[in-house]
Amino acid sequence: MGMAHFQDTVTGMRVTVAVQGLAPGTYALRADEFFYGPLEGDSCAESQKTDVNGQPVVWLFGPLEAGKDGVARLDRLYEGIGNDGGPYSVPALPVYSKKGAFVTIKQKQFSLSGRKLTLHKWAADAQPELGPPISCAIVHSDRTFGEATFKPFPGQRINGTAYFEQGEDNRALLELELSELTVGKHRLVVHEFADCDNVTATGVGEPYQPEKAELVTEPNYGWPLKQGDLGTFTAGEQGTLNERKIFRHPLTSGSPHIIRGRAIVVERLANDASQKATRIGCGMVTGF
Repeated sequence: MGMAHFQDTVTGMRVTVAVQGLAPGTYALRADEFFYGPLEGDSCAESQKTDVNGQPVVWLFGPLEAGKDGVARLDRLYEGIGNDGGPYSVPALPVYSKKGAFVTIKQKQFSLSGRKLTLHKWAADAQPELGPPISCAIVHSDRTFGEATFKPFPGQRINGTAYFEQGEDNRALLELELSELTVGKHRLVVHEFADCDNVTATGVGEPYQPEKAELVTEPNYGWPLKQGDLGTFTAGEQGTLNERKIFRHPLTSGSPHIIRGRAIVVERLANDASQKATRIGCGMVTGF
């Protein structure tokens, strides 16, 4: 499980990737040479391959190094690769480095959106030799909206949604509607991954706090959430929450560090601040 995000900047394209559940080793991402043009949410199996004038394009991003914890991350700026409102302009010749910063390109212009992206084991001691695909996703255009529908963890109760809308000023609006809660304070925390079916820490990962807190945007926005904290809210006697909150930063698009594709965990806070919070529910932030 994991996610990949591609962002245009003034100096190049920034690629941010986080994947978990891997065996230790070296991996690479491959952007397929055909367009698929899927709808939001379509899977690789549902996509229909369309040739692009018989001119294949192959991109390899990486390497991604997975350690003993099975997690591999990549946060790299590929300079000179960008989009000025049209197809991507890229170098015509392959670019490769045995030290790891490699991209293979066979065409001067193309669009990344709508392509199939696959994860492969990579033989790092030679020219890029990829094993069979381990997982697959379709690259979609970014969305300024996001929504998470919460379901309870075993033995807990929660119902409701969190809705995000990002304006042209990059401010993000959160509208929260929750019910079936215990009276008291609750906290929403964004986590790195989105496996809500796994209640252990390995499912959703740790609270999302990028190592590089600066986002490549104009103007430059800092990451607004400390340890993924979206805020603390109080449920009244009816066990419900209806709240609105404005973040002065982008959250769903426009930066390499977004919350779409990640999990939001709802925690019930103890009356005694020294006691650990209880995870009661989880929802993945999706586009629509």
